[in-house]
Amino acid sequence: MKTIKITASYTEKASRWELLWRIFWQALCGIVLVILLIPTVVASLLQLAHILIFGKRHFRLNRLTANWITYLAQISFYKNFCTDERPPLIPEYW
Repeated sequence: MKTIKITASYTEKASRWELLWRIFWQALCGIVLVILLIPTVVASLLQLAHILIFGKRHFRLNRLTANWITYLAQISFYKNFCTDERPPLIPEYW
């Protein structure tokens, strides 16, 4: 099993323009996140059925859910001022 590592670099200097841009950017990313939530929930339910029937995980369904959670973490770090590294607008989802 692979472990997940999350790192955020710290820099004391912060841009005021980045702060204003951050509000707009997180709204856009939030819309994308909500749109991708629907297929993620369906994938999670299908994953549940797949595990119950076959006793193992389906790779694509697992990847879909893991990518959504990773995107959520990236947005959360950016939104909560932990990093100035902007998350991509369109995540690696599929």
